[in-house]
Amino acid sequence: MLGALIMALIITIGIPVGFMLLGAGVSFVLGWTLGDTAESDHEGSELIETNN
Repeated sequence: MLGALIMALIITIGIPVGFMLLGAGVSFVLGWTLGDTAESDHEGSELIETNN
């Protein structure tokens, strides 16, 4: 019975939280990488200053 409760907690709490943290990490890495790429590709553009 205790094993079933532990498995239920893992399924209902552990897996969704893990997916959310994974999504946040992927979003951070993509935003950081693509932001640096965009700034270097469009260096000198007057529109870069309006984004800050």
